[in-house]
Amino acid sequence: FRSRSEWLILAILYLAVLLIYLPMRGHEFLEPEEIVGIVADPRSEGNMSLGTVLDEFSHRHGSQWAPLAAVSLRIDATIFGPESAAPFLTINLLLHLLNSTLLLALLRRLGARTPVAGFVVLAFALHPVQVETVARLGGRGELLGAFFWMVALLLHTSRRTAPLRDVGLLLCMVVGFTASPDILLLPVILLLLDRWPLGRKDWRTTIVEKTPLFLVLVFGAIFLTTTHSPTTSGFGS
Repeated sequence: FRSRSEWLILAILYLAVLLIYLPMRGHEFLEPEEIVGIVADPRSEGNMSLGTVLDEFSHRHGSQWAPLAAVSLRIDATIFGPESAAPFLTINLLLHLLNSTLLLALLRRLGARTPVAGFVVLAFALHPVQVETVARLGGRGELLGAFFWMVALLLHTSRRTAPLRDVGLLLCMVVGFTASPDILLLPVILLLLDRWPLGRKDWRTTIVEKTPLFLVLVFGAIFLTTTHSPTTSGFGS
């Protein structure tokens, strides 16, 4: 961020978010039993190990496979302990601020005027749907998934050379998938961005370069539909 107007938007954003979200520090654990179980698990209290981390990739919580979100909560429990929900929700808040900042950077890179970008970012940061996500432990997966979304979109709109950019996009999609299945739509969104506002008219090239991402989409969708059932609880959506 280079202009004063962009820094002003960030200052307004952070102040507004803090005023809206800080009261949640007094919240208690009101999560589904399977999520609270992660925090209260003795393995999460200073006993984190590689086996504990790998174990999260072998099962689900409340029908939702989101091992990265579960590992993230276990790390929080190792550092802060399971007595209070405040530290966990504070981490959620910091992730949300980071995602909002990355969104502002993305909009400015895509040519959005500063007032328009500021309005969109504030609407994103303060929307009731986001409040619900940030104010519960089960929203950790969505917040981590949103982070990888933002990083992937910034990579795609950067001027980096194709091999480095494509590897970064693939990593974002694969790792993001372990937090939230929503990122499986990434290649479709990238194609839309190629059309507008990036104005890339060589459809054949843009589709071919996204072949690895579409393969992840297909295998990820097969994995989810054949091994897990839909849920309204747990991590992500």
